[in-house]
Amino acid sequence: MYRALLLAGFLLVTSAGLSAQNMPSPQSNNPSRAGEKTIQGCLSEESGSFALTDNQGTQWVLAGNGLDTYVGHDVLARGKQDKPAITSENGAKTTNTSAGTLPSFQVVSISEISGSCPDRERQ
Repeated sequence: MYRALLLAGFLLVTSAGLSAQNMPSPQSNNPSRAGEKTIQGCLSEESGSFALTDNQGTQWVLAGNGLDTYVGHDVLARGKQDKPAITSENGAKTTNTSAGTLPSFQVVSISEISGSCPDRERQ
């Protein structure tokens, strides 16, 4: 009798684990997260506009709520890219803000990586 109960318990736990492995992740099932990406870098602000410069030197124009809290911080932003980056002939991402060519990013959530931006001059 003891063995039968032990076997039944084992089968119950094993089948629950297998069932959980086959369930889709909430992210893949949530259409609001489709097309979202994350970018990391230093957040800056000038005249009410927010920009993030990533580790490759690409600048992004950010839009979203609560960004002012993170100015001067290294952050991880999750959201959707609104406008793609334009690549120059030499392969570098352009940063010509007057022409409006920076990629734009609509921030859904933002979190602090560090309270200050790393010194990119030393890299």
